[in-house]
Amino acid sequence: MGLLTGLLSAISGEAPNTPGTHRWRRAVSELLDAVLASPSYVLAARETSVQVIADLAAATDIVLNASVNSHGSAISFNPATGFFSLLEPGLYDLDARIGFEGFDTAASDIAQFVWRDSTGTDLANGSLGSSVPATSTQNIAPQPTVKAYVEVTTVPRNVIPVSVGGQGGADVSVGSFASVRKIG
Repeated sequence: MGLLTGLLSAISGEAPNTPGTHRWRRAVSELLDAVLASPSYVLAARETSVQVIADLAAATDIVLNASVNSHGSAISFNPATGFFSLLEPGLYDLDARIGFEGFDTAASDIAQFVWRDSTGTDLANGSLGSSVPATSTQNIAPQPTVKAYVEVTTVPRNVIPVSVGGQGGADVSVGSFASVRKIG
């Protein structure tokens, strides 16, 4: 008994060659094809040095400077600019985990960041991330993960995490990273 036939038998509770099994075989085969198909993704990180941001409120691009891993052809990454290019129509999942350190005014600082495209437009369905220094008096919980989902119809579309709020300056930590995946 082959692996697929055994899987179908276990799922359907039917003998491998009964008429109902063919529906299951087709459904499971389609599901396995989707799961086993290699998705397109890029994982990028800040690897070499901190990125100094003098004014957190000045909408500064957060430049992740190394491609850690990638697969597929729907997404490319430019470590010189930090932009991810979405190259195929479809739905993308964007996830940034940005850490900040070296705040100028530790008692009052907060760093906020979002995903934007190359025109400076915040991505719809995106969240606002925030980070505060350990000595902060801010009454918020840091949210180091910023998620966004974007439906791309015109390609390419370039996206990047951007600092958008805060007082004073801070440094983007080495080890900050982002992943972009094509999910539909």
